[in-house]
Amino acid sequence: MSIIDLKLEYCYDVGNRLLDDEHRTFFQLIKNVADAHKNHASKEKTIRLLNEVKLYASYHFCREDNLMLDSNFQGYSAHHKEHKKILAEMNDQIRHFRADDIEPGKVVSSILFWFKKHTTIKDKVLADYLRIRTNIKRTNSQQFETTKRENLEAYTL
Repeated sequence: MSIIDLKLEYCYDVGNRLLDDEHRTFFQLIKNVADAHKNHASKEKTIRLLNEVKLYASYHFCREDNLMLDSNFQGYSAHHKEHKKILAEMNDQIRHFRADDIEPGKVVSSILFWFKKHTTIKDKVLADYLRIRTNIKRTNSQQFETTKRENLEAYTL
């Protein structure tokens, strides 16, 4: 698939609505850069769009980090390190693009590569963990409510 033909596929959904919605936005921002390249946008516009992708990535990674920390996700350290590495690589690529050392198509391909890899592997593991943890909490909460109701019934008889 050429970078010009970017289409979001369901294989990038991880089964967590928050993450999936953010991934769709993230993908659209990447597509905006590809479309700008296809339409021969100015270098300044392309840099603005790349910065938008980078800023959104930073926001999204912060949200993921908070989810991981709040849920005591054991893989936090490695996942967080990957976020930092991705942002550093984006900064380098934007810097190289500014200096005319790299074309926008290569930047988009690189961003798209780690988006696909990170989403389908690392974020999928996180989403599965959050789903299991939520189900455990829901089950514990339901058990608590049942026990509370049983205790109330015992006192009202």
